[in-house]
Amino acid sequence: MKKWRKRLGKTVIFGLLAIIVLLGTGAVYEQVSYRKDLKSYVPSGKLYNVNGNNMHVYSGGQGDVTVVFASGWGTANPYVDFYPLYDKLAPHVKFAVYDRFGYGYSDVTDTKRDIDTITEEIHEVLQLSGQKPPYLFVGHSLGPSRRSGMHRSIRMKSRGSLFWMAGVRNITTKRMMMSR
Repeated sequence: MKKWRKRLGKTVIFGLLAIIVLLGTGAVYEQVSYRKDLKSYVPSGKLYNVNGNNMHVYSGGQGDVTVVFASGWGTANPYVDFYPLYDKLAPHVKFAVYDRFGYGYSDVTDTKRDIDTITEEIHEVLQLSGQKPPYLFVGHSLGPSRRSGMHRSIRMKSRGSLFWMAGVRNITTKRMMMSR
């Protein structure tokens, strides 16, 4: 009986040590790879300081209207995702593709993520990056809630909004209230 307990104790201790070593090795590997990636992948656009954090904007094109692209919640890098659109639009209009905080080349932030805060951040990065109104906001997925807030806040500077595959918060809320 004592022999069995002793073996079990050694097995548990060895297993825990193995788990700790594997977790430590994984954490070191992740940090080294993360730092290597930061050096390897440089932003395609420019980084602008918004509330103490860097926000990435890629812009180009020519024209009187600035088309502002913003992605839904699941898009890791809007610069890549919107390429087919802004590539074709560039000869006709100016465009700006921004990465929300925590996505693409933008920093991660601890700032509250509500519609008003995000709207202020978008407005500020557009100004810092030299994007001039009028704007046409183009959104995908859940992005329209941000752009509808942005559209409301700078209505005089906006020509309108275009949403596709959109889950608009107000419509969903109204439907839910009607079904009660």
